[in-house]
Amino acid sequence: RHSVIYLLGRLVPSIVSLYAIALYTRILTPEQYGHYALVIAGVGVINGVCFQWLSFSISRFLPIHKNQPAVLLSTALIGFLMLVVITGVFGGMLAWLWPDKLLRWPIMLTVIVCWAQAWFDLNLRIVNIRLAPALYGFLTSFKALIAISLGAALFYLDLGIYGIFLGLIISLFIATLFVWKHWDAFAIRHHDVRLLRNLIGYGA
Repeated sequence: RHSVIYLLGRLVPSIVSLYAIALYTRILTPEQYGHYALVIAGVGVINGVCFQWLSFSISRFLPIHKNQPAVLLSTALIGFLMLVVITGVFGGMLAWLWPDKLLRWPIMLTVIVCWAQAWFDLNLRIVNIRLAPALYGFLTSFKALIAISLGAALFYLDLGIYGIFLGLIISLFIATLFVWKHWDAFAIRHHDVRLLRNLIGYGA
């Protein structure tokens, strides 16, 4: 039963992604589309290397802490914020040192989009662990529809390619508002250094 719901939840974003390719190749210049593709590829690499391990670790440890999730989620959120700071510092340094000035903004944009994507993926993983396939499908579909519609609207409002990325960032953050209750128990005092080491070890 869940498999069918997850399939439908994947179907809508896949259709929207296919339409987005057709739309963006039509409205963007070759140079703009090259920057778009470069940013999206960069987001995939940074997210895969720097953030996805945290989602995998939560998949492993949240079922164990399902009766007392506050410690795990607080530790995971602090770990996520640490990753944001680390990637922000390195991304800023890379953009500042990059010899081609035209690519400095795309580098910083890659980091910002990566933060939004990683935050969305983290929340989506929690929804997945808690066996809420309908909510999972709604979040993925909602994000995809808002990203393409808002991005295209901002593009035509003279924001250009930055409007497309702004629409994507906004859609990723808005979608997570529907599951904000997962973090109600967050408190710095719940942070567990030993648990964070376990998350890092499993993620590695």
